[in-house]
Amino acid sequence: MKKILLTILGAILFLQFVSADIYITEIMHSPDGISHSDGEWIELYNDGTQPVNLSDYTLDGSDFDDITIQPDEYIVIARELLDGDDQDIESFESFWGNNNNIWDESFNASDGSFSLSAEDTVTLNGTYSDEVSYNESFGGNNGFSIQRLSLTEWEDALPTPGAGNFTTNEPSEGEVEVFLTVSNSEPTIANITFLTDDSLEQGIQVMPNVELSKEIVLEIELEDLDNDVELITLEVNNNIYNFTNTTLTFEMQPYDLAQDYDVNITICDAQYCNSNLTTFEYLGIISTTLNTSSLNFDLRANEEQETTLQVINQGNVMVDVEVGGTDLVSNDYSISIENFQVFSNEWLPLNNNPLLDLNILPNTNEDLILKLAIPQGTLPGEYNGVITVTSMEG
Repeated sequence: MKKILLTILGAILFLQFVSADIYITEIMHSPDGISHSDGEWIELYNDGTQPVNLSDYTLDGSDFDDITIQPDEYIVIARELLDGDDQDIESFESFWGNNNNIWDESFNASDGSFSLSAEDTVTLNGTYSDEVSYNESFGGNNGFSIQRLSLTEWEDALPTPGAGNFTTNEPSEGEVEVFLTVSNSEPTIANITFLTDDSLEQGIQVMPNVELSKEIVLEIELEDLDNDVELITLEVNNNIYNFTNTTLTFEMQPYDLAQDYDVNITICDAQYCNSNLTTFEYLGIISTTLNTSSLNFDLRANEEQETTLQVINQGNVMVDVEVGGTDLVSNDYSISIENFQVFSNEWLPLNNNPLLDLNILPNTNEDLILKLAIPQGTLPGEYNGVITVTSMEG
C-alpha cells in the first residue's frame, strides 16, 4: 500500500510540474492619448507551472522574439514597444514606461506585429493555442482596454498591462466569483480658510494697500486617502498660481477694481481633478495725488493765465474731485479765490467749491485746467494761497 501511494503521488506531482497554458488576457485595440499604430498591445498569461519559450509561437501569424514567459506571469506584446524609425516619438514605452526608450520597467514586454480594430479576432498559435473574438460590445474605447476575468468573462476597464485577475477556475454551482478593483481615490477640498480677512463683517473682505500690492493668504484642507495630490492651482483675477502645499498666496494690486472676486482652486492627482470656488470682496480705497505741489504765476492787473494740474488716481475706485481754495494774500492786499476758476464745460469759480464729474479710473489720471485772473487795481506784491483738490468715489 505504501508503494502504491507513493507511485500515485509521484504521478500527480509530475503532471502538475509539466502543466502549462498560455492565454490572451488583455487587448488594447483603441488607445487614447497615443496613435493606434504605436499604442496597440496584447497581454498574455502563463497559467501553468512551467516556463514557456514563445520563439516557436505566432500571434496573428507573426513570430515572437526569443522571449520566455514564466509561470503565473503576464507579459505584454506591443505593436511598437520602443520608438522606431517612424516620424513620431510615440511608443508603448513612452506611454506606459518612463520614456527613456529602454524597456526597464517592472513587467515583461516584447515587440509584436499586428493591427487591431474595434471588432477583431486575435489568434495565438503554438504548443498551447488561444483565440479571442471580440466586438464593440466588449468596450475598449476612451482609454479603456478589454480584460479577461475567466475563460468566458471579459470586462471593459482601465488598462492593467503586466497585471490582471485572470483565472481558469470556474465557480462551483451556486457560487459567484467576485473581483474587486479599488481605484485611485479622488482628492477633494474639504475646507478653504482665508487667513487674510480685514473686516469683522460676514464674508471675506480685503483692504487694499496704498501704492503697494496686497498679499492674500488661504489655507485649504484636503481629503485624499491616497495622499497623491500632484498639483494645486489657484485662479483669480485672470491670474493662475501653482502650488505644491496647502498654504496658498496671491497678490492684488492697489488699482484692481473694488468688487467681489472669484477664487477657483483645483487639486489634481495622476487621474482626477476637482475644483472648488470661493469669493472675497476687495474693498474700495480712495487715493489720489497731484503731479505738483506748487503753482507759480507772474501777472499784472487785468492779466490772466491758464495752467494745468494733473490728478492721479492711485486707488481702486473711480473718483470725482471737488476743487476749492483760499484767497491769495500779501502783506497789504488780498485777491479773492473767486478769481481762480476751473474748466468743466464752462469756467467755474473756486469760491463755490465746484464738484467735477470726472470718473477717473483706477491707475489713470486726469488734467484740471485752471485759470487765474488778476482784478483791476490789484496792488503789486507777493501773494500766496492754497488750491485744494478733494477726491470722492465717483
